[in-house]
Amino acid sequence: MKLCDKDKCTGCGACSNVCPIKCIQMIEDFMGFKHPVIDLKSCIKCGLCSSTCSEINKVEFNYPILAYASLSNNPNIVQSSTSGGLGFEFAKSIINSGGKVYGTTLNDNLKIEFEEITNFNDLHKLQGSKYVQSDLKNTFKQILKELKEQKKVLFIGTPCQNAGLKNFLKKNYNNLVQIDIVCHGVPSKKMMDMHIQEITKNKVIPTSVTFRNGNRACFCLETTDSVIYNEYVHKDKYIIGFMNSLILRESCYNCQYSRKERVADITLGDFWGLPKDSCFSERKKDGVSLCLVNSTKGEKILNEISNCITLEKHSIEESMKKNESFHGTPKRPNSRDFFNYLIKKHYSFSKAVFLALPLKCIELRIRLIVKNIKNTLLKQ
Repeated sequence: MKLCDKDKCTGCGACSNVCPIKCIQMIEDFMGFKHPVIDLKSCIKCGLCSSTCSEINKVEFNYPILAYASLSNNPNIVQSSTSGGLGFEFAKSIINSGGKVYGTTLNDNLKIEFEEITNFNDLHKLQGSKYVQSDLKNTFKQILKELKEQKKVLFIGTPCQNAGLKNFLKKNYNNLVQIDIVCHGVPSKKMMDMHIQEITKNKVIPTSVTFRNGNRACFCLETTDSVIYNEYVHKDKYIIGFMNSLILRESCYNCQYSRKERVADITLGDFWGLPKDSCFSERKKDGVSLCLVNSTKGEKILNEISNCITLEKHSIEESMKKNESFHGTPKRPNSRDFFNYLIKKHYSFSKAVFLALPLKCIELRIRLIVKNIKNTLLKQ
């Protein structure tokens, strides 16, 4: 059976999940991105994998019907989240109604994978931005089982993961709510692991990695009792590679979801370009959520958490204007093939990023030096 071209594959795993004889395995390439590999000897040519792939078959999109700037009313939730805490409030509502939540977690072993959350005390695992592709494993199969048993399910993932789930299910379920995250693209876990090993030299084992501090991108490694490493975009090579689209999955450069129309019931992200007269204008540094409502189902669940959040209505166009992810795919850097070559030749991650983006790395370092000089002069 033929699946989509490798550079179009998002790695959602819908084909692997739907295969009735389990002859499709998700195998990592040399950059750490998983792709489906079919055991042709075992394949019965049923065609389910081809008919499920969201990169081959039509995906249903909806233009948003409402747009809000928003924050949780709980300051502790806002502080521990990276963009207003709305995802937490949606998940809490589903858990309180006896449902299950599926989203990306980062555990103590630094595994980035989807997990089923059924307990309020575990919801913190879903908080925080994760600038790396998560492993869905058999999540789609689990969700189908829960839906057939009439359980309420909330799925939180990237747009391509949401599209993969939709095509896997092949029908709409009233007891399923889908949330997609505004996405710049995803690096592989291998890239993250290479960076961590380079920093720690395998002498210290970090228990957590953080990619955001308020509205600033960073790369922070911690153990249970100390911070090992904490750098921002001016110096950290992982964040430089991510923000400049160097280390993304190949499909991210051809992403059909980088558009205003959405695949999920709710879209969550950062509200960039918040007006000066906004009621949240003094809280920008904490991160303010953009909430797009894309369906009547999405509007219903938003109303269910209205007592837990503060909403400020905005025009749909205004809400999406400053966020590049609504206006086209990330541009593939001219040096991406060179970066791939360096990784194949076992260059260190930081050196590969620097050699692929030398001018950008130097520019950012100069900007940091200038910023530090200005701050020193202002203190005098």
